[in-house]
Amino acid sequence: DGSDGKYIVPRVPEGSNLPEVSSIYAAALWVIGVDPGNNLKVAAQTYGRAGDETDYWPGPLTDYSETTVENCGNWDRFFSVSGAAIREHRRRWAAAVAANGGDFEGVMLDPATFPEEIRGWPAVGNPFFEDVHGFALPEERLGLAGLADFWDEGGIAGAYEPHLGDFPVVDICWRAQATIPDQLDFWIFNDAAGAHANSGGDAIGMEIHAEAFAFKDNSHLNNTTFQKYRLINRSIEHLNEARVGLWVDPDLGCFQDDFIGCDSLRDLAYVYNADALDGGQDCTDCHGVATYCTDIPILGIDLVSGPYVELGEQLGMSSLCYYGLVGQ
Repeated sequence: DGSDGKYIVPRVPEGSNLPEVSSIYAAALWVIGVDPGNNLKVAAQTYGRAGDETDYWPGPLTDYSETTVENCGNWDRFFSVSGAAIREHRRRWAAAVAANGGDFEGVMLDPATFPEEIRGWPAVGNPFFEDVHGFALPEERLGLAGLADFWDEGGIAGAYEPHLGDFPVVDICWRAQATIPDQLDFWIFNDAAGAHANSGGDAIGMEIHAEAFAFKDNSHLNNTTFQKYRLINRSIEHLNEARVGLWVDPDLGCFQDDFIGCDSLRDLAYVYNADALDGGQDCTDCHGVATYCTDIPILGIDLVSGPYVELGEQLGMSSLCYYGLVGQ
């Protein structure tokens, strides 16, 4: 939240007096590269948000990497949808098709009867988006440069039409079909709305579509959150020798006794406590930060699937590096 870590694990029930213990203090996406003139371009957020110093701003860009204050304000939000709402929407569509003899031709749901999170999903061509949110979607966003993922029930129009059975999904390459998580959040940000006050680097002109999603499950998935990024270069220039990385400051409860490691075969970074007690002898010696005391988890940061390069090759983790403060 710009001050305290808010990756709270385990989740604290609302109204509980239990302390909220975070295992990640801050994290961000880093992108670098050079333009055709060999000038370095950098978007690399760290802790600058606490002092209103940022490399990123909300919202999409034009094809010339431009935006406006109004556009940033409109898109300064998360679009959230629950799996329960998606499944109920699908159930109602299936029932309407069944009542029509199994033929979806001519079937249309009343948009006033399904949840706002379905009706206002920021997918390409959504005819209800502006009515829900008060501003219009960007025009001509098709294919890989489109907006939020969705299932196109008819498979013809290419536009999100929830009244014709379409619904939000997350499209992930390690599953054979579009997936419905139990919670899905979508947002758009860019690096071109202002000077890079955090990194000091020159802007790329990058528009980034982000999705965070999670599953209720009896397996390890119940202890996992996923993030998916789609990077779109809206600059008129190519970005050469590009590198994309995740910068993460993992404070496993108390930040003074964390160790890190890397399993290159699993494309996995991991974080664990230095000993069996988090936060000193009485679990409170950590400058007021809530600790895990004796019930300490291990945090894994897994690059499930990386960017594509020449000939369809998909990169995994190519390197991991770390840094610390002098004297620690």
